Amino acid sequence: MENGWRGIFCGCFIATSAYEDRLAMFSISMATSSDIIDKKRGAVLTELVLLEWAIIENTVRAISQYAESGHLAHSIVEVPHSYGFAFMFRIGDALLMDLRDAHNPCCVYRTSFDILPTSVEQNFVEESCRVHDGDEDGIFNVAASALLELKDYVAKGDDPMNIDSDSGILKSSSKHVCALSWEPGNEKNSRMMFCVDTGELFMIEISFDSDGPRVNLSDCLYRGLSCKALLWVAGGFLAALVEMGDGMVLHLEQGRLVHRSPIQNIAPILDMAVVDCHDEEHDQMFACCGVTPEGSLRIIRSGISLEKLWRTAPIYQGITGIWTVKMKVSDSYHSFLVLSFVEETRVLSVGLSFTDVTDSVGFQPDVSTLACGIVDDGLLVQIHRNGVKLCLPTTVAHPDGIPLSCPICTSWFPENISISVGAVGYNSIVVATSSPCFIYILGVRSVSAYQYEIYEMQHVRLQNEVSCISIPHKHFDKKPSFFLNNLVGNSCAAALLIGVNIGRIFVIGTHKPSVEILSFLPDEGLRILASGAISLTNTLGTAVSGCIPQDVRKTCSS
Repeated sequence: MENGWRGIFCGCFIATSAYEDRLAMFSISMATSSDIIDKKRGAVLTELVLLEWAIIENTVRAISQYAESGHLAHSIVEVPHSYGFAFMFRIGDALLMDLRDAHNPCCVYRTSFDILPTSVEQNFVEESCRVHDGDEDGIFNVAASALLELKDYVAKGDDPMNIDSDSGILKSSSKHVCALSWEPGNEKNSRMMFCVDTGELFMIEISFDSDGPRVNLSDCLYRGLSCKALLWVAGGFLAALVEMGDGMVLHLEQGRLVHRSPIQNIAPILDMAVVDCHDEEHDQMFACCGVTPEGSLRIIRSGISLEKLWRTAPIYQGITGIWTVKMKVSDSYHSFLVLSFVEETRVLSVGLSFTDVTDSVGFQPDVSTLACGIVDDGLLVQIHRNGVKLCLPTTVAHPDGIPLSCPICTSWFPENISISVGAVGYNSIVVATSSPCFIYILGVRSVSAYQYEIYEMQHVRLQNEVSCISIPHKHFDKKPSFFLNNLVGNSCAAALLIGVNIGRIFVIGTHKPSVEILSFLPDEGLRILASGAISLTNTLGTAVSGCIPQDVRKTCSS
């Protein structure tokens, strides 16, 4: 080290880095000899040395020492929000040290890991070691699926990864802390979750009164694989990471940890083979992952993994459409899940579980829904073949609903014709009919408190039947759209789009077949901005019939 220094004082070794503003200190011993083993007593001497860094003099010196016989000390952790207290973890036990008097450190609490409280009655080993859970249909909920678990193959004493022989001095039957994490945001009573090398998780709670610190050690909260790292986050959730196996997400509930979900870890991959076993032109990797007891054989392929959050009872069959609907336009998450069947519609509230709130939302339950959505905050719209229904859900369906016992609804019906397709957007509803082919532009206005009405702004007869509609789902500022200004040689299209409000543009697909861009303004009415015919040919140059668009999407970029 160019700028560093090393001092040897009665077996003390201190090292600094090569930078003057950084200091690195390694383990030191203040024993009378450089050997920390007391050969006369045959015991290991554990030493805790407090160092003082004089910033002005730029020197480091030892100011006090705590020493006692015991196993190897492997880490020191400060107790948060309690100045001067720290845990010293050793092989087999843990000591709570009072370091408030830097010249006289002392131990105020000691616990032995060899006589820890009894474990929970449930056997969590199988649950935590299980690589993946499949549902009764045999479909795994992760992309990389475990096919074969290799646990219990190697006996405890025959582990090929164990490099410590029976005569090795490093092998010990005593437990030690391998991972820990403090509870976030708790400034009154510090709580720490820790895992010992046998896979058991415990919690220590530290409180302070006039008599000093009080330490409460819990019973075993969970038993699984030995953790490499723990992370306690808000809400009582604990992420437990395993070095060579799948981790897990645990939740602290009523004094015990409950397994919530796995954290997939395919490392280390010890061997693999890439094959296309079913001639799918989609290679798959067969990999040997992890080591005993959590080793597994897995299939890994590229794609998007799906996680099953909830499964409803088998009463919803024959679904013809599904939509997610927000309660407010500005909401970050959806509030309702609308399911449409051949002759029925159900509305489920979205949360930790799905609850049927059809009656509290107000949607007509005995019809098939063609489209639905939100036109404004708290105003939900259902489009079915007979009409359009506007609903104000109650607080039973959503906390932001109206404080009444029943939802308030109003409807609009076309004259003696059926609706074939429709779409709902911000402050606008568009529906189309067939035989004859009409397109209707509908609006919503307030009549009084909690009272709204749907009114027709314009309807136009079309030459071709509409197959699909796409309108904006969010509010846009009233500013002109210039997204076709770069068109070369299309002055007509550019002239049509000057001053057009992008929030009033929608797209339709027709049976012509074609895709058309339309604009609607109350004072100007409906007009076609652009139209494009759909024509497809096969490899022989023959036109392909039936190219009717089934879905269109209007996207906007900044």
